[in-house]
Amino acid sequence: MFDFDVSQSQLEETAVAAAIAVGGFLLAWLVAKLSRVVIHAFTKTTETEIDDVLANALRGPVVAFVALQGLFIALRTLSYLDQHTNTIQRTWVALALMIVVIAVRRVVLELVDWLSTRPGVSELPGFDARSMPFVRRILNVLVLSVGTLLVMDAVGISISPLLAGLGLG
Repeated sequence: MFDFDVSQSQLEETAVAAAIAVGGFLLAWLVAKLSRVVIHAFTKTTETEIDDVLANALRGPVVAFVALQGLFIALRTLSYLDQHTNTIQRTWVALALMIVVIAVRRVVLELVDWLSTRPGVSELPGFDARSMPFVRRILNVLVLSVGTLLVMDAVGISISPLLAGLGLG
C-alpha cells in the first residue's frame, strides 16, 4: 500500500532523535518538579516575597525552553533533515523568542501587581491605585508588540516597512 524508501541508518537516526526528544521532555518535567523545591529553599530565607514572585513567573518559561531545546537537538541529529536546517533554526529562534517574550511579560506583570499591593506605595506622589489596571494593560500590549516584532524579524518578515508605517523607523 505505502512504499517508503527508508534505510536502516535512517531508522536508527530517527530512534536516537526520538530518544533525545523524549529525554528533553523528561528533563523539562524534572525541572518543573524540582524547581518548586529549589525555589522554595532559596526564597524562604528572604524578607520580601518579590523573589518568590519572580521565580514563579519564570518557572514555566524555563521548563518550556528546556523542552524546546530537547526537541531542537533531536531534530538537528537527523541527517536527512540537513536540507531544512535553516528552517529548523529559524523556527527554533522564533519559538525561543516567544518563550522569552512570555517570560518578560510575566515578570513585568507580576512586578506591577507586587508593586501595587505594597503598603505605603499609595502615598507616593503621582501614584493612583486606580490606574494600575490601565498601566498593566499598557505594559502588556507594549511587551507583546515588541515581542511580535522580534519574532516576525526572526522568521524573516521585514519589519522595517511596519515600523516606518507606524512612524517609528
